[in-house]
Amino acid sequence: MSTEQQGELQPYRRNIASQRWLVAVDFILNKISARLALRFGRNRQPPSLASAAVKDVLQQHRDDIHQLEVERQRLQSQADLLGNKLLPAFLLAAAAFAGWTVLSQLWMLINGGDFNLSFFMSVLSPFFWAIMLAVGISYLSFAGSYLNYIDNCKQRLIPLLLTEFGKLDYQRYGAIPIQPLAASGILPPHNGDVFQEDYIVGYYRQCHFQVSHTEFYGRQRGHQRARKKFHGLMLYLAAPTGFEGVTTLVQQRTLTSRFKLTTDVANTEQVFLEDADFNQRFTVYSTDQIAARAWLTPALMQRLLSLSDQYADAGIAVSMFNQQVLLLLNTDQQALTTPDSEIAVADLPFCGQLHSELQNIFTVLELFQNSRS
Repeated sequence: MSTEQQGELQPYRRNIASQRWLVAVDFILNKISARLALRFGRNRQPPSLASAAVKDVLQQHRDDIHQLEVERQRLQSQADLLGNKLLPAFLLAAAAFAGWTVLSQLWMLINGGDFNLSFFMSVLSPFFWAIMLAVGISYLSFAGSYLNYIDNCKQRLIPLLLTEFGKLDYQRYGAIPIQPLAASGILPPHNGDVFQEDYIVGYYRQCHFQVSHTEFYGRQRGHQRARKKFHGLMLYLAAPTGFEGVTTLVQQRTLTSRFKLTTDVANTEQVFLEDADFNQRFTVYSTDQIAARAWLTPALMQRLLSLSDQYADAGIAVSMFNQQVLLLLNTDQQALTTPDSEIAVADLPFCGQLHSELQNIFTVLELFQNSRS
């Protein structure tokens, strides 16, 4: 399948059933780990990251926040029933059954019986089935409602927080068109399977941009299951005018990271710049050496080095092509925080964290927006 054909496909969507199973399993395991942490450790409260602007936005839209809070409380009541009543009851029953198994084995040994190696499986299997039963109930009663809550919370809360940055459009499952990006040369191989969410589009300081959390999936030869090739932030914006050709740069450490980012552009040559530190961190290729050096000014190289420091554990790939700039930040995590049903919608640490993540996105955008001057 050609890259052009891949871009014509409909946006890739995750399987809803598999998402619900992942949520169900994660919920039960988190409940068990939380109880262990409560028993053997201490819970630390996160600091408040909310700025005055965030507090003003929450105050001005109290009705919207209240509607989300009502939905969250309804969801949390289901979570409390499952996590704080049914799950402990299932585990208690499993412990009682396991205890009876232990006593039976001891009585058998006392009376001259032989030790059976299946004893360990007999002790552990009740706990396994208790957890599986809780996961099944979580799938049926909680997971679907939680996924809907995530969608509703982000669709209502993120646009409110975005008002600080300008008149921008947020779409929960919007997508950057993939076909125009084929010429960038830095897209991971993906067989048309590209999942996008948390899509933001608009003008920021007179610069048109699109950004989304993106996951590329590709199938290896002989394998039916798609494997993740990229997981992070994708930013697409207008480039400085007057620059021809294609120039790509990839962070060196990306070559050994979990998700490899590489370049694939014909008729390119490696560009060696005056900054030795930059050459050590980034590999640059271009079809036009003069255009590459004109675009990668000392100021832009310094900002890219700062970006490399900020995302030290991420893969970074940038391409300037067709008067556009494409940035891939392979962070292996969500671009925007996922709301937790146990945390109030207007909770300042949560909203502050979400606002801080939005600020990080616009900080990266400013890095390339300034290069247009």
